[in-house]
Amino acid sequence: MLTVLIVESERGLREKAESVLGVAGYRTFIAAQADEALAVLRDHPEIDLLFTDTRIEGPASGYGLARAAKELRPDLKVLYAADRPGELLRLDSPIDPEHILPKPYEAVDLERAVSWLLRTPA
Repeated sequence: MLTVLIVESERGLREKAESVLGVAGYRTFIAAQADEALAVLRDHPEIDLLFTDTRIEGPASGYGLARAAKELRPDLKVLYAADRPGELLRLDSPIDPEHILPKPYEAVDLERAVSWLLRTPA
């Protein structure tokens, strides 16, 4: 079973993503902050994809979390949820626009993006 770690500060959005992906057949873990997410990644090497909001609470942004996660797990795929996708594309590291899900997003958009990324070679 493919596994997704959902990182979102807002409880309602976190629960929505968990429900959508659970119904779609994915195993999910959730975290509200970067440090919590990194601990889950360390404890669960079976996680295939990190789905993170770019504006999570705590000392690291979603982008910072993704960089730290990729250091732990270079094969990990990352999908960003962004209020302002253009800001994310201007960061110093190139991010494929296909890896950004603009907010607000519909359930079908989340499911499609996760499915596509998990089928795409690293």
